Amino acid sequence: MFPLAKELTARIEETKRQQLLSEDYRKALSVLENKPTDPAANLAAGRHLCFVKGNWDRGVPMLALGSDAALKAAAIKDLRGADSADEQAAIGDAWWDLAEAKQGEERDTLRLRAGFWYRQAEPKLAGGLIGLKVKQRLEELAKAGLSSRLDEMAEATTAAPSPTANRGLGMLVETAPSPASDAPVFHFQTFSWKEGDQPTRMIPVKNGLCLLSMISGNLQGRGEAVEVTAGVDGWWYLNGKSQQVFSAQAIAVESDSIKLSPTRAVAWKQGSGVIRLIHGREGFCYLSAISGGLRGAGEAVRVALEQDGWWYLSGKAAVPLEAMAAVVPWPPRPGRPEVTSYAWRRGDAPLRMIHKSEGFCLLTGIGGGFHGGGEQVEIAIGVDDFWYLRGTSEQSGTFGEAIGLRFTGKPR
Repeated sequence: MFPLAKELTARIEETKRQQLLSEDYRKALSVLENKPTDPAANLAAGRHLCFVKGNWDRGVPMLALGSDAALKAAAIKDLRGADSADEQAAIGDAWWDLAEAKQGEERDTLRLRAGFWYRQAEPKLAGGLIGLKVKQRLEELAKAGLSSRLDEMAEATTAAPSPTANRGLGMLVETAPSPASDAPVFHFQTFSWKEGDQPTRMIPVKNGLCLLSMISGNLQGRGEAVEVTAGVDGWWYLNGKSQQVFSAQAIAVESDSIKLSPTRAVAWKQGSGVIRLIHGREGFCYLSAISGGLRGAGEAVRVALEQDGWWYLSGKAAVPLEAMAAVVPWPPRPGRPEVTSYAWRRGDAPLRMIHKSEGFCLLTGIGGGFHGGGEQVEIAIGVDDFWYLRGTSEQSGTFGEAIGLRFTGKPR
């Protein structure tokens, strides 16, 4: 066969492959509407987003929930992130090893993801076998004409994952819902605070939970802080301080049939490492306070449910940063709800989560640049009565993360 004919045949085959992935993606989305952790649907959606659209931020969490064991293992490593160059190289190796068994565009795409991690590792690897291997593989990508695509992948990835960034892995641990005959009914109110305001009093602590739901404005490490806390008078308060443009909101969650209340608050500050909170079988956690600076990509505070089944509180920043997590035990009835994790990144459309009749959502992480130029991350109930995770930003790496607690499977 002539070279041009071979090239044309390869293009036709690749077009067919992408069409099949696109068809599978559309079918998968309809399944995921009702079954957000379905392995086959997550695999189909994740493959389309990563291999066709090049949207690894959205696709990797789905591959981690998918039915392909090899892709799942690599995706979980990717989501866990790395604190050292050796760990970054190891994540790259996981994708590169997968590529060895593939052909054509799929092989190139997997190698590009490996290259994404190799590029981060290379400047910090001072020679040695690992450094030599990384250098050789990056040179191999360059010889294959993939350097420009690698540049595009780096630009499209808004923030490097932290070691506790599960971004969709919540359902990989044992948090399946317990059977319940009567699902609880929840009532919601939204409260606001902005710089210069007095603390906003919300609801009595005995009536329910209050959740930090929106952060907007300037977090530059100049004394900015916001918290949702229980006062000595038995009421929930939304409070903060700032000399900059800064505001926040909180949502009160009340129910006649279920009582949820934090048993403790756990503090984290820069340099504390990763703090283990509570096992997912016993309760859940959410972000309740933040103080300090978030100045760019890679800086974050997170409360995350990890693969070992435990909740963790962690963070990373170039300037002083502190955070607080609330720890809430599951009530005896109606039992543990289904826990699903969500992530929004700068440039994403609002992310629809669960219907308000199914349960509620909690803000668990924020990061990136908050410079006071319109940056905002929030969870809120939309006009269609679904919970949404959304935001706005012109700064690098801005993101938000949330969990949904689904006490019943179908919207009423």
